[in-house]
Amino acid sequence: MINNQIDLYNSNKEWYDHLPERKYMILDFFPTCKGRTLNVGVHYFNKDDGVCFENKYLYETIDIDERSIEYGSKYKHSVVDFLDYKEEYKLNNIILFGVLGIWDGCGGI
Repeated sequence: MINNQIDLYNSNKEWYDHLPERKYMILDFFPTCKGRTLNVGVHYFNKDDGVCFENKYLYETIDIDERSIEYGSKYKHSVVDFLDYKEEYKLNNIILFGVLGIWDGCGGI
């Protein structure tokens, strides 16, 4: 069971050690995000990122690819272009790391 950022890291330690930017995000950056957070662009490696946030109920995700639904936030995931995303509330954090580097055929260009 993955309950926090340490559990997430240990669930795939070799992969996170190989990708230090992702290791930094789950262990150091995500836990510092306070308030409502939007993570833009998700894939299989993001499916448990929500456990890293202080309030996982305020963690939400969006992606333009319907195939990403199963990898998004367990509490709120939307299939929409970031430029078209409109809500009645303000966000405290917007993470755009997920829009970089997805290969062609998986929603990337």
